[in-house]
Amino acid sequence: MKTLPNEYWYAAYAKNEERLRPIVERAIDSVLRGEAGQQPPIHAHLFYGVIGADPQHLVIWYLFKTDREKEMSDSSGQMKRLVDHTRSALKDSKYPSHSFRQERICFASEEQIQKAGGHRQFFRMRWVILTVVERFQVDGHGTVVTGHRGDAWPKARRGAEIELRAPSGQCIRTRIRELEAFRTCFSPDAPPSGGISFEDKVTAEQVPSGTEIVEVTQ
Repeated sequence: MKTLPNEYWYAAYAKNEERLRPIVERAIDSVLRGEAGQQPPIHAHLFYGVIGADPQHLVIWYLFKTDREKEMSDSSGQMKRLVDHTRSALKDSKYPSHSFRQERICFASEEQIQKAGGHRQFFRMRWVILTVVERFQVDGHGTVVTGHRGDAWPKARRGAEIELRAPSGQCIRTRIRELEAFRTCFSPDAPPSGGISFEDKVTAEQVPSGTEIVEVTQ
């Protein structure tokens, strides 16, 4: 079987991304026009995802200015209306909406984002299961890592596909073999910790301290 060069796959990805991005922008513009004058107002919005590879990776965020405004939006039914309008607008704009899930329309406030350390920290942490602190070789289990649990830890499951993102930039895909949350006995202020082992053969050298274990969204 002939292996196609990376340039071929990148060209196809870039072409699909170029086609889909304006569709998403038109859909969001339609939502914002429909929400004009509504309270609380949408302070900002953004979208991201490797939609050139697969349209289902699209994630859309609507941001409010304060935590109070976000709570008001939820209690008034505005958030549900935004979700419904967004899905409808994507479909009307001919986005492959059959692959787009409702939970990928997200909400936050600027106050919430700043409390998390700013935009870069807030959006990065949404997908981190564990940040590696220590790694070990354990007979019968291979490499085991321990570290600080991230926001995506509650969704992590045995067999789930993950990506290991080392500080060097190297990325490895594998699956969770075992995971366990640890109790923090020494200090109540210590970050919650846990441990993970991998299905595939991963060496300790491939997961140095600082490696982020990230969920692979489907």
